[in-house]
Amino acid sequence: MTGAAIATAMQTVYVDVAWQPGFDTLWECTGITELLLGPDDLASLVALHRDFGEVAGTGLEIIVASRSLDHLMAKIHAVMMRNQARRVRVCRSVAEAAEHLDRRT
Repeated sequence: MTGAAIATAMQTVYVDVAWQPGFDTLWECTGITELLLGPDDLASLVALHRDFGEVAGTGLEIIVASRSLDHLMAKIHAVMMRNQARRVRVCRSVAEAAEHLDRRT
């Protein structure tokens, strides 16, 4: 998985005609076997969120990552997103992610 692939996936979601501002997203990343991020990739992903801010809305972004490296990088992303409208949560399992979503209803 590369930073460019992550950015493409994010853009694909936000330009989808079914997308509504404020929708939550769940990124299930437990199948990642190799994470290749460049020095500026996380900052670029935050900038992409900022660029799509009006379209994205204030929903919850949940990243499910089971490998330690992926989990750590997702946590860093969450810290970098702290001043953005979307809130980011990082989980180790889909069940944990579902708990975050259940709390919203």
